Amino acid sequence: METLKLAIVGCGEIFISHWDGYVEQYEKGFRDFEITAFCDLDITRAEEYAQKYKEVFGKEAAVFKSVDEMLNSTVEFSAVSIQIPHNEHHIESMKCLKAKKHVVIEKPLAITLKAARMMMDCAKENGVTLKIMEDYRYALSERAAAWAVRSGLIGQPRVLNVMDIALRQWSWDWRDEKYIAGGGWTLDGGIHFVDLWMNILGGVKRVTAVSRCYDNIRYKKFIKKKTKANEKAISKYRKTRSIQFVERENLEDPVESNLEDTTSAILEFENGVLGTWVVSRAATGRLDRTFCLSGSEGSLLWKDGIYDYNNDLVISWEELQEEFLQNITKEEEEFLFPHGLRKTMALEQREFIDFLFGRRELEVTAEVGYRDLAVAYAVYESAELKQSVLVEDVMNLKVANYQDDINKVLEI
Repeated sequence: METLKLAIVGCGEIFISHWDGYVEQYEKGFRDFEITAFCDLDITRAEEYAQKYKEVFGKEAAVFKSVDEMLNSTVEFSAVSIQIPHNEHHIESMKCLKAKKHVVIEKPLAITLKAARMMMDCAKENGVTLKIMEDYRYALSERAAAWAVRSGLIGQPRVLNVMDIALRQWSWDWRDEKYIAGGGWTLDGGIHFVDLWMNILGGVKRVTAVSRCYDNIRYKKFIKKKTKANEKAISKYRKTRSIQFVERENLEDPVESNLEDTTSAILEFENGVLGTWVVSRAATGRLDRTFCLSGSEGSLLWKDGIYDYNNDLVISWEELQEEFLQNITKEEEEFLFPHGLRKTMALEQREFIDFLFGRRELEVTAEVGYRDLAVAYAVYESAELKQSVLVEDVMNLKVANYQDDINKVLEI
């Protein structure tokens, strides 16, 4: 049996989910991939995962402190999975692409659209594949939500209303630095949601937005405040690492952030749907993560289900997923969830592996990731210019005022 030899670059916080995906695949009987190297600037993290890999998979993997060192070694691998800070995406991925390695990289595709274009051009020039990780859409619940809308369960889609309102006073390391992260939660987490909406509704044509920084102070030292009510609030719609309740009186070691903490945008979809998207990590009090798509015959409220014309809940969130599975064939179910995989990371990793073996096409390509990035950055560009912007102009680099500063500082 053919085996894909894979190298891992970046063994930080997000790789926990990636690791769980590889483990789930292995537990479900997949034996067509092998991790041959772990690479991280903090080599102890690479060493820890190499040890875990030996314990779970029973095989040895090399460890490296840099991509250069890894590429110059004799270790064999044909693909690389990269999960590192945004400002390094184009740098490290292009090293791998030029070495004729296929690359799958964490969202966002790059810190700016110009950097993303460089990556995509590099992949094309070297005859290798560049894939973006956008795992949310692979979830059973999201597959069911997309199916519900496409099947006409809410009629003709009309209005998308997204409230992503919470408070984050604690410092999230490099994610609070513009020239490393690129943008705040609108970009970092919001790009996932942009991908979900456009997967269901199609492209966004125009964006009109404003942004604010209400509080540029974050705290490195804090104490989490865990209660059942807090945990329930955080899990509304989807758990996210960007939210955790802390004890206000125990915030210490303040640091400044040069990023926005709040954006409000109107999205005009190409199919006529109007969207309102509000993101804040500076809102005290009630946490609100309401995601609702309304149509001519009802609405889809994430985590709740389908409401009919008279505002009655007619299909619960759980029932919707069951109904979706009942309305697809066993072959379709196996295609979407091979061997019963359920973890979104495992499903997207599996797609990448199967694609490289010629078994299927990619659903989420670099081009999809580029489009997602353009919509997220359209929010920043509109806020910067104080006017509406066309997503096409952002994609074509005709509008890049906000990004120009990042490109200049990072010499992109």
